[in-house]
Order: sequence, then structure tokens, then C-alpha cells
Amino acid sequence: MRKPVIAVEGLIGCGKSTLCRWARKNTRLLVADESESPLLTAFYADKKRWAFATQIDLLVQRCSMLRTAQRASEKRGVLLDRSVCGDRAFARCQWQMGFLCSDEYRLYNDIFDTLLEQDVAPDIILYLDVPVETALQRIDKRGRHEAVDRQYLITLANNYRAILDEYDSRGVQVIKKPWDLDLTEPVYSTHADHLLSTVIRDYEHG
Repeated sequence: MRKPVIAVEGLIGCGKSTLCRWARKNTRLLVADESESPLLTAFYADKKRWAFATQIDLLVQRCSMLRTAQRASEKRGVLLDRSVCGDRAFARCQWQMGFLCSDEYRLYNDIFDTLLEQDVAPDIILYLDVPVETALQRIDKRGRHEAVDRQYLITLANNYRAILDEYDSRGVQVIKKPWDLDLTEPVYSTHADHLLSTVIRDYEHG
């Protein structure tokens, strides 16, 4: 039986990367780090100018990552730090906030459909659900100057809900897990181990 491809999704600051780093050290899962675009710095400086190019760059990387993960899952489960599913939520957010014009958003969707014409999706979408205020506090602690404000996260959260509902209706397993928890050890390890063990066990016993 093929092992699951699990996409970890959520707001910026939800704890995706922390969970993926924990999984790399403590499980047999293959872990794929979040795609990064060399255009992100320019995007944060001028979102309207760089939003489309940045979204397309990330989309292409995430499509390639998903296909690689599906091949690798013949032997081992794979954990993706964000995927094509989250990419759609971000693109829709950029459009609603005016960083993508209507023509750019239409073209993004055309490219998305072309790249994923065989309806490729992860087996499981694991959404780490945190309040916007918690996400903002965690972003602030990182000190990476990501130029993310409260309204951006609210818009992103709303679009994530719509995208997750869409994937759920298509038969993709969507798991929403409250993740506003203590990130210190050993509490964190207990939660992370229980979460991933449960997700994998439920998948294998389908």
C-alpha cells in the first residue's frame, strides 16, 4: 500500500515549519521544506509589482514537489511544508487584496489547471488552525520582517476555508487541527507525536 502524502497547511506563523522540523528528527517521514522564491524580498517591498511573478514561481515549485512526493510515497510517507493547495489560497488572497489584477488572477488559475490537469492533490491536507492574533505574535517573534499585517492574515484565513472546503468536496481528506499550543518541550513533542501518529494510522486503516 502506498504511504500518504500529507500537506501541512495554515497561516503564516501557524507552526507548519516547526512541525515539519520535528517530524524530520523524530519520524521516518520524508519531509519537504517549504518552497522559497528569490522574488519574495521584492514581493514584500512592492506586492503589486511582484505578486504575479512570485505566485507563479512558487506554484511551479510546489507542483514539482507534489509529483516528486507522490513517487517517493511508494516507499515512505511524505510531509510537505505547504503545497499547491495553500498556493491557491495565497493567490486568491493576493487578488482580493488588489495585489493581483483580474487578468493576472485568471491567468494564474489557467496555469494552475494546466499544470494539474490530472487533478493531482495530496492524500491528506493537515491544516494547523490558529487564531490570527497567535499567528501575528509568532511572526513578530521570528523577527523576519515579513510585512504581514492583521488584515492580510484575516483574508488569507477566509480563503483557506474556501479552498479546504473545495478539496474536501473533491474527496481529499482534510483535517483541521487547533494548534494554539505550548511550543516548549516536552509538551510539544507529545502533541506532535500524537497528531502525526493518528493521521497516519487513520490513513492506513482507511
